Amino acid sequence: MTQQARSGQPLSIDGGYPNLGNGSGTRADVVGDPSISNPSPARWFNTAAFARPALYTFGSSGFGIIEGPGLLQFNAGLNKQFRFTESKVLELRGEAFNLFNRANYQNPDTNIASGNFGRITSANTARYMQLGLKFMF
Repeated sequence: MTQQARSGQPLSIDGGYPNLGNGSGTRADVVGDPSISNPSPARWFNTAAFARPALYTFGSSGFGIIEGPGLLQFNAGLNKQFRFTESKVLELRGEAFNLFNRANYQNPDTNIASGNFGRITSANTARYMQLGLKFMF
């Protein structure tokens, strides 16, 4: 069995609009505390803590001020070899990826202009299993 675990990716909040007059977007302004006590896919951070920056300004939020969801995944594999003769072997193999079917979410939407701002709308692959049969001669 193998385990894969990692913390969430640092995320920056996009101002959502080409605010600088050159077609480039900026970061949002921070107007409150972005953290919440119980983040969920419906609301990963406090969206009210951010505002659209004033025209021709860069925005006050820093890079990577929010942490995305982490990942925890267990993979397992079993195999059995049946030896008929010294040179003829049948191998049966079973593998399970994300064995406990834990929901590993993607990053939330960090664009302040988006209708899904602060929400997670997708997840990584659910559990899947595969079987294999190999005859070696």
